[in-house]
Amino acid sequence: IERRFLVRQPHWRALCVRAPLSMTQGYVAKGNGFVVRVRTVDSHGKLTLKSKKEGMTHQEYEYDILYQNKLNEYS
Repeated sequence: IERRFLVRQPHWRALCVRAPLSMTQGYVAKGNGFVVRVRTVDSHGKLTLKSKKEGMTHQEYEYDILYQNKLNEYS
């Protein structure tokens, strides 16, 4: 379950101990009620299938994928 909250004050920043992450994402396909997204975070890849929203909910499936930092190899 994902929950989102509006945080108005910057005090939460002192609680963050992680280093910044490098994130890239792109939408690959859309159809049959689903959107397909590929996201890379540092050296990890994820493939996500998201259904369209029905009421207040939607279905979401996420899979690990092999990630190689060789983007120019395929262009």
